[in-house]
Amino acid sequence: MGGPVIELYESLSGDERAVIVLLRAQARGAARALTQVLIARCVGFPERRVRTAIKSLAETYHYPIAASYRATGGYYIPNTAAEMNVYVSTLRRHWLAMKRRLDEADKKRRPKGPS
Repeated sequence: MGGPVIELYESLSGDERAVIVLLRAQARGAARALTQVLIARCVGFPERRVRTAIKSLAETYHYPIAASYRATGGYYIPNTAAEMNVYVSTLRRHWLAMKRRLDEADKKRRPKGPS
């Protein structure tokens, strides 16, 4: 019986473990963000599997994995509350933009009422 952290770690897939171990060791803080390409090279599997592992780690296991969308950006674990706040603000802006696009697309697919 290793406690909740050990049990959580043991429940991860091999891909998820490889990615989280790498991020914890090498990508603490936005300044040390790792690109998807670099993560894939380091863990030895394709970028698509990296994306899938990161999505699962963030959405299923609630690991605080942030992404920087700058040209030199990548994935990282926020070091400070300020870094997490910046990431949350970025996610909120992206979500609002996607919601506007979805609303417009939804309007276009609805049949118009009788003229």
